[in-house]
Amino acid sequence: MNILTKLVTLALINLLLTSCSSNNDSKDSTAISIKDSFVREVPSVAMATAAFMTLSNSSAKDIYLVKATSATAKTLELHTHNKEHGMLKMRQVKDIKIPAKGSIQLKPGGLHIMLIEPTQDLTKTKIVSIKLMFKDGSSTEINAPVKSVKKPMQMSAKKNQQPAIKKAKTLDLCVNYSNAKEDEQEKIIKELNYRNQLSEKDIQNIKKSIVETSNTMCGMYMILGKPLQEKSKQLRPMVFKSIHVYPDNYYVTQMGIVVAKHERKEGSTPPPLSVEKPLVMEAPVKFIAPGGRPMH
Repeated sequence: MNILTKLVTLALINLLLTSCSSNNDSKDSTAISIKDSFVREVPSVAMATAAFMTLSNSSAKDIYLVKATSATAKTLELHTHNKEHGMLKMRQVKDIKIPAKGSIQLKPGGLHIMLIEPTQDLTKTKIVSIKLMFKDGSSTEINAPVKSVKKPMQMSAKKNQQPAIKKAKTLDLCVNYSNAKEDEQEKIIKELNYRNQLSEKDIQNIKKSIVETSNTMCGMYMILGKPLQEKSKQLRPMVFKSIHVYPDNYYVTQMGIVVAKHERKEGSTPPPLSVEKPLVMEAPVKFIAPGGRPMH
């Protein structure tokens, strides 16, 4: 009887150890391998960039990426592109599914991780650390190199030829949109979407030809064209505020987003780029009253 009791006890201990080991190994992060990760290099004034990679799942169940964080940007969101009316539109998604025994590629024009309001100059940063979090609460961290979107030179002159729109600077595309022909305008929108420079509100307001707060600066240029005059001021590191003068209105942008609109009338002046410090009243004059006591 004692021998039987010992055997049962050993079997239970073995079962518990196996269960604990199985629980530790079943974390989603341990089943995920990541390759070909990189973050797109963008100018220091850009409002956003994106991270791309291939995620592979070695487990027998679907795994879901639900969140990402990084010290390189204020906000990270999971995004995809959907084709609507012949145009690619960027949408936020709640998660990204990595299929069992399969993989998913995060790539330009498709699924990607959006880094909004970068806190570092990505033209000078070589590596971006990103923490990936999964549905079960587990996580893993990657170090993604920063890469330029420029393609390497090809030996063949024919292969090296690129459409002018691919070579154009982002600011030029935004400013010249309003003077372009209709077919060229569609190409410009697709290219700017590919570069992650337009918001959903930009797409809506470009069709309506109106500029509202929360439009991007690029969207404002596309709708109104080149301003009569502009002036910018750096409020703090990596944060710029600008005034854009148009015939009927002054537009204020900060970090590439329209934050205010002021009507421009004859004799009016543009709004200030920084808030003036309030006047501080000087301390009242003191004098010594008879008896030696200070009086105001």
